[in-house]
Amino acid sequence: MKKSYKATLIMLLLLIPVLKAFPQVVYQHVDNTSIYEFLDEMANMKFIELNSAVKPYSRIFIAKNWYSSNQMWKH
Repeated sequence: MKKSYKATLIMLLLLIPVLKAFPQVVYQHVDNTSIYEFLDEMANMKFIELNSAVKPYSRIFIAKNWYSSNQMWKH
């Protein structure tokens, strides 16, 4: 009985770091100019803050800025 508890505890301790792992960042290619032009335009209209010197942008960064600019556009 104690061995099963010990084995379960060891398995949990080995699996916890795996559950906290984060995926790699995926960047949007610079050739997709439409999304970069859109983000630059939203930054020019002061809907979002953007450092256009640092490219490529990650897809998560693009999604967050698109969402926030969409919220600003509605108001």
